[in-house]
Amino acid sequence: EMASWLGSPYARIRSFSVADISATLIVTDKVIVVAFRGTVPRNWASVRRNLQARLVSEDYYRVHAGFARGLDLVYGDITQAVLDLQTHRQRCLVAVGHSQGGALATIAAVRWFSRAQDEHGTAIGRALYPCGLVTFAAPRAGDCNFAAACVTMENSRTTRVRRYVNANDVIPFVPSAIRGYSHGTHEWYLTRR
Repeated sequence: EMASWLGSPYARIRSFSVADISATLIVTDKVIVVAFRGTVPRNWASVRRNLQARLVSEDYYRVHAGFARGLDLVYGDITQAVLDLQTHRQRCLVAVGHSQGGALATIAAVRWFSRAQDEHGTAIGRALYPCGLVTFAAPRAGDCNFAAACVTMENSRTTRVRRYVNANDVIPFVPSAIRGYSHGTHEWYLTRR
């Protein structure tokens, strides 16, 4: 059923799960979707990760410590799988996530975009350019420099970014801007009230 929804009867699915972090790689002949799971409310490790909101340095920006550490658990394996899949056929790479998963997808997409920029014109650079980032109710994942990296990615000709929010949802507004956090990309409202 998922394969037909993605437009291909040949979709392949691979899961990556370590501790409380889970992502699914969905592959068709035209697209690679990396979908990150959100917070699991009854899983204390998942909830605790959200509370590890200290900003830590990564590249030229700072990101949420809990989200960055969580992503690190699966990032290497996912990135290698993407590179392996891109070897024989170039596909559109899309990161997707809800809540905590949206923050993980955002950090992953910015990492891939930065690496693709660093390796511009190479096979690795072409393989890792994300062509899409879609999040739902994602919390803030980094500081104003991280937000600027998100805007650079959004303004590129390679990556479409959609950050969906509900007007009354508190999650997109945490961690607080007072603590140095910022969203950089535009909001797309699912509801206005």
